[in-house]
Amino acid sequence: MNEKTILLTLAFIVVGGLVGRVYCELVRRSVAGIASESAGMGYFLALMLVRVVLIAAVFIVAAYLGIWPLIGNIAGFFVVRTLVVVRARRKNIDRAPDEQADSEQE
Repeated sequence: MNEKTILLTLAFIVVGGLVGRVYCELVRRSVAGIASESAGMGYFLALMLVRVVLIAAVFIVAAYLGIWPLIGNIAGFFVVRTLVVVRARRKNIDRAPDEQADSEQE
């Protein structure tokens, strides 16, 4: 592995993390739109299309640059995704049982 490959891999770890964070934010907005019923199915489908295009574009670019940038991209994406999911679960666990029941009824 040469210096260029190492730098590309490190760069795509960061890019994967940023894309993972944007992806999770778009998922959150989609779910919030569905839960509030203020946004229609078009809003949900538009955000889903943006998520898919974003992921596909970044992963394709990483794949064209080589296997190590692709692996770095995937690693960065899944690390951030895992952190977001763990944080969301912890946030949900920290809520009192009556708050959880209230949010489920809404």
